[in-house]
Amino acid sequence: MESCNYFDLSAPICFLLLLLLNHYTKQIVYISLPFFVVIPIFFNVYWFVACTVSSSCSDVFPLVYRILVLVFVFLVIGVIVWIFVVNWHRIELTVMIIGVASDALSKNLGLFVALPLLTLCLVVYYAPIIVFLVFSRHNGKIVPKESSAGYACVWKQDSWVPAYYALAILTMLWSLTVMIEAQVYVISGTIAQWYFTKEDSAPKRSIRSSLRNAFGPSSGTVCLSGLLICVVRMVRAAVDSARQEDIPGMVNLMLRCCVNALLSAVDFLNKFTINFAAITGEAYCTSARMTYELLKRNLLSAVFVETVSSRLLAGIAFVLSAIYAIVVCAILKGVSNLGVDSYFVAVLAWVLLIVVLGFFIHVLDNVIDTVYICYAIDRDRDEATMICIDNSEWMRNGDYSPCRFQAQADAVNLICGAKTQVDRFKPWKLSPCNARTYVRPALESAMEEASCIGVCWFQECFHSPVKYDKRVLEVIGKTLKKNSVALDIVNFGEEDGRKPEKLEALLSAVNNNDSSHIVHIPPGPNALSDVLISAIS
Repeated sequence: MESCNYFDLSAPICFLLLLLLNHYTKQIVYISLPFFVVIPIFFNVYWFVACTVSSSCSDVFPLVYRILVLVFVFLVIGVIVWIFVVNWHRIELTVMIIGVASDALSKNLGLFVALPLLTLCLVVYYAPIIVFLVFSRHNGKIVPKESSAGYACVWKQDSWVPAYYALAILTMLWSLTVMIEAQVYVISGTIAQWYFTKEDSAPKRSIRSSLRNAFGPSSGTVCLSGLLICVVRMVRAAVDSARQEDIPGMVNLMLRCCVNALLSAVDFLNKFTINFAAITGEAYCTSARMTYELLKRNLLSAVFVETVSSRLLAGIAFVLSAIYAIVVCAILKGVSNLGVDSYFVAVLAWVLLIVVLGFFIHVLDNVIDTVYICYAIDRDRDEATMICIDNSEWMRNGDYSPCRFQAQADAVNLICGAKTQVDRFKPWKLSPCNARTYVRPALESAMEEASCIGVCWFQECFHSPVKYDKRVLEVIGKTLKKNSVALDIVNFGEEDGRKPEKLEALLSAVNNNDSSHIVHIPPGPNALSDVLISAIS
């Protein structure tokens, strides 16, 4: 009975971990990050020393090759450190996402009751299928079979039994993946309602409404997502079985790598698609398209948050369970006479805690994905477009059909129409500029929009000569990039030898992950809007 009491601490440890992640997220993440580097360094040095000390290993593996492998692993570790340094702002984003996710889960603890109940419902659903599978084996008849010793009676199943077995097994696999996706849907729907609710109020019956949506209007989305995951798992199992056969050939290896990469991409997209469907209520195909557009703009941040958070939480769970098992073993050794059985009890305590923590980490991982999607939607919603046009005397020239000003007006109509078709709720602003107040005030206005709204897409039409120096434009471009301003430049009008060079320098300074673009349009018979359409397409 005393040993059983140690098992009861699994749930309190999970809630303690949730409390720590909620209040000390930054400290936990920053303490855990060095282990991504320290542990590989330790194992790299350990195997090198162990192989050097061991005569059998040193004879098989010469010193030169050991040094080469040691240096190569250190180079890989250096690349990992470089990735952390370059993406430090994404680490800060990960800290923020984990903190918000922990807070969201602490406010929706009913999920820890709803999700096991869904699993129990799946077990109840499986029960009649398994019973029918057992009794289906009894459908058949006894038939004589000739053998070397004469005739013998054997049991021959009916012809439909193997087909029923295959159908039942496929149904069970599909039901399993559908239930997994339904649980993800319920988690995402519940957390999204909490995320988009005002701070001074709390959502009511969010878990119930998420369950109603998952098995009601969005049941087709959940079933289709489960079917895709089931197909991916079956294909991956086939690929793994082919790998175990050890078929030689470089082509076979490349095909396996390509298939695994494709399956991972489909799995990654599908995971965020079901999150997006739960948040927005859209159908699966629409959610997949919108998720693709969302991840295309934020792919690196999504991968970084997903990788760091999942590895971090898995490491914390393993360390906590190991410490817990050691403490249980030490206490049992000191206060009881179990002897060798104390190790058995400690192992059971470790297994139980790792299972409970695994479930907790699984739920928290899905909450983190949902919070990130909500954050990305919130960030994209807080986006404005500012279009600056030239209304100076330089616009009177007629080298563009029908004139520069009319050609510019047609191009502005095209850009505004394209922006409103993408999202008609995003604000945009049209600002005229003359030759005297052309570059710097307009760009500073874009930065003000970005600081007020979040992200600003800035379309600038350069027709007049650019009188600012190249270095000044580069400084402005870097400032725009720092303030999350993307810049699209349409260069046409007055010919200037250094104008394209200056604008290209401005573009290279402001460009961030190919978010800014430039189009140079020389005078000609084609309409400016037609040239822009061809450039966009």
